[in-house]
Amino acid sequence: MRIFAFILALIGIGYPMAGQAEMYIAGQGGIVLNPKFTNVEGTGPSTGIPGSDLKLQNAIMYGGKVGYFFESIPWLGIELDTYYSTPHLEQQNVSRFYGVPGVVGVTQTTATTGAHQKILTGTGNLLIRYPGRVFQPYFGGGAGLSYSWLSGLAVPTATPGVFQYKNDHDMAIQFNAIAGMRFFLTRHIAAFTEYKYTRAQFQFDNVQIKADYAAHIFAAGISLHF
Repeated sequence: MRIFAFILALIGIGYPMAGQAEMYIAGQGGIVLNPKFTNVEGTGPSTGIPGSDLKLQNAIMYGGKVGYFFESIPWLGIELDTYYSTPHLEQQNVSRFYGVPGVVGVTQTTATTGAHQKILTGTGNLLIRYPGRVFQPYFGGGAGLSYSWLSGLAVPTATPGVFQYKNDHDMAIQFNAIAGMRFFLTRHIAAFTEYKYTRAQFQFDNVQIKADYAAHIFAAGISLHF
């Protein structure tokens, strides 16, 4: 009977709260897994010339959040999510086409050094949650801006096997999807864990490439609710 009563109590505290406005701020940290550049193409004089996908290193991420759930619709909220990471380019073999695309040429593969990359992201998200008193699963998505800095990137020249080292930066629109779970430790303090999938297209004209950036992010943090 005691176990049965305990289970009923847990179910009871999980019922939705009465409608009320709710604002929160949060700190977060986590890891960026399997980041990569795909659909790599040349720009400028290299426009239309395809390149090989580029592997990026897994990286630590950290940042913060500010969110608000509406009084009249307690399961719906908006959130500003910002975070910083350093998914550097790995040392790897890269392929480059030399010649006239669709006419004549040759593709050569060359070993290249990596490069440093820093990414700062800020997105606005729409969230849907189950407004339980203790457990709050949620999901959503949104878009925003992502700023990438590249430094020390080895850029192939017209001479096979010869590179120039350049720096570049770009700001791009980033899209993301989110799914997570929040657990309230007290009425105003909660712990959360979440998964994010992010995607953006960067164009680095100084190093004459554009590419689609994608990554899987697993984060956790503490939020303070008002």
